[in-house]
Amino acid sequence: MRVQIEKSGEPGSPEPASAALARVETSLTVTDARGRVIVVRRLTPVERLRSKKVIGGINDDYYLEALPAYMVAAIDGETLIKPMNELQLEGLISRLGDEGLEAVIPAAAQLVLAPKTLEADAKN
Repeated sequence: MRVQIEKSGEPGSPEPASAALARVETSLTVTDARGRVIVVRRLTPVERLRSKKVIGGINDDYYLEALPAYMVAAIDGETLIKPMNELQLEGLISRLGDEGLEAVIPAAAQLVLAPKTLEADAKN
């Protein structure tokens, strides 16, 4: 699996913590075992709310399984529309399959955890 981080900023230049938080990567591009190029994008606050409506409050395990798929923005250059209901989400998960999910899950985790890590570092 190949991960490419897309972010802006001058390499090697010192910056305040607020600037570092502002430029946290918003998307990652991964290639799954089938050779598909998949773009995973960090969700906006509104998209996070909508994801909870679509995924539902079934349980935390279900949400953690479904959220990475919901974060997929494109597959092989085809921009995807966010699923609007559980059936559409299941269709996307089926399209990704095990190979796609195995590539998407680490990228989604990195996008979710990166801002929190920077905030914690800024406080120390």
